[in-house]
Amino acid sequence: MAKSYSPAAERNKDPILNILKNYIFGKNQRILEIGSGNAQHAVYFASHFKELEWVVSDQSKNHPNIKEYLKESSLENLTGP
Repeated sequence: MAKSYSPAAERNKDPILNILKNYIFGKNQRILEIGSGNAQHAVYFASHFKELEWVVSDQSKNHPNIKEYLKESSLENLTGP
């Protein structure tokens, strides 16, 4: 399966990350991302917040694509549906 790619997610990832850095701190916390889409943002954010567990969620129709992104990322702090 070819995973989807979102140009908008790519453009917005750094501005969103800069905002998240103002609100997410600490260790041993779990972040639930609701409406993860293809998980493109989740992979990026989890790679910057390695001390947190990032959990993605979305409609079941998006799960195969999410799983491709998670598998490719090999991030230990990123889990999915």
